[in-house]
Amino acid sequence: MKNLIFVIALLFVFQSCSRIMMGLWGIKNPNIEDSVSLVKYCEKKGINTNNLYTLSAEDNIKILNLIGGSIPDIMIFNSHGQLIPYADKNYCNAAAFSFIDSLNSKKDFREDTSISYSDLADKMRNLNGHLNAPQKNPETNYYIFIFWTKWTGRLNKTHVIPWENQALTNPNAKVEVYKVNMDMQQYWKISKENYFQNLEKSGIFK
Repeated sequence: MKNLIFVIALLFVFQSCSRIMMGLWGIKNPNIEDSVSLVKYCEKKGINTNNLYTLSAEDNIKILNLIGGSIPDIMIFNSHGQLIPYADKNYCNAAAFSFIDSLNSKKDFREDTSISYSDLADKMRNLNGHLNAPQKNPETNYYIFIFWTKWTGRLNKTHVIPWENQALTNPNAKVEVYKVNMDMQQYWKISKENYFQNLEKSGIFK
């Protein structure tokens, strides 16, 4: 377990295409969060608190593996609930900016069957850990799940907030956004060490 937190931090920063020093970007060791700390942080940083979700410890690790450990990151689903990859494998999340702008209700995009909207939505929990699946809207063209953490610092300002603003102001499609916090949660009632051990067992560092 020695230096595991540091390894995780480096992994996430590099996946996010940032080679800048962690301190410069405000990236810190992860803490265990709860509803109070998350809302307080969001209000301080100007992050909308109306669409915040979390995942169980088990689902958190599953989704981290699915997105390749990249934080922050997004998943986009069309109105049929099919995943739309915004870039090829081993991508850089910077591609998300232009892809969100390209969303258009009259366009068809390549689909991916690795996970569906309902697969992910049914895992959503509120900040207190209660299941709280967002419901599909028949008028919505696309659904974007933004995965973020407190400890990734300025990346929330440079990625998370702009992604949400781009989506909600897209003139060519109606887009709904759900922000999924991927920090460790108090309601999990497990230690950091156990969580990191489970992360390591999941194969995310391979």
